[in-house]
Amino acid sequence: MFNFIKTKLVLWSPTSIVDASCNILKDNTFKRIAIPNPKNQASGFSAITALKNMNLNFKSLENKIMYGANEYQVLSFILNGNAMLGIIPFNLVKNNKLATKGSYCFLPVSSYEELNYYGISLNSATDKETIKNFIDYLKNEKSQMIFQKNGFN
Repeated sequence: MFNFIKTKLVLWSPTSIVDASCNILKDNTFKRIAIPNPKNQASGFSAITALKNMNLNFKSLENKIMYGANEYQVLSFILNGNAMLGIIPFNLVKNNKLATKGSYCFLPVSSYEELNYYGISLNSATDKETIKNFIDYLKNEKSQMIFQKNGFN
């Protein structure tokens, strides 16, 4: 198994209500916040972890959380107005024509573990050279620049 990219979580809204410090979370002046289901989405687990570690009144936020089955459903909840804002991976905001309007802030990385994307190489695979070339391709500078351009680091 190898890690080839990772991304950060952002608090995003299609309006201008989110500032660079994510103060809206402290102010608690929103009706609904959408996050991916923490039971089956790593980004949802990380979102809950971040909210609990950001010195917020999590109890008061808890009743405002609506869970999406995945990150794309969370994005849909926000775009359709079912939630005023949401916590999603940065790669869903960066260069996304649907999400380019609005505002976002990065959640403090110290409050959660960044989302890692892994690849695996099966020992039973027969074409080891092709697998090695593909892994090298994912990790090379040009590929990493493309990933960075699209919200990964």
